[in-house]
Amino acid sequence: MGRRQAAALVLAGEGKAEAARAELHGFHHRLCQVRVLDPACGSGNFLYVTLEHMKRLEGEVLDLLDQLGDGQGRLETKA
Repeated sequence: MGRRQAAALVLAGEGKAEAARAELHGFHHRLCQVRVLDPACGSGNFLYVTLEHMKRLEGEVLDLLDQLGDGQGRLETKA
């Protein structure tokens, strides 16, 4: 996400928060479209580790969107 994150931060620094959010939403959409195949067709550990890393990356994207004022990225629960 490094290049997209940097682009979003530059846009946000220039006062273009909407463009920064659009950049991150585009990356998030692309991330959600990724398909992963287990090259070894083995125990599934490769898939598990890949999913864990992708979910962590998604969390970073959603956190950055939240910092840019886009609360729509996460479901909020009320106690």
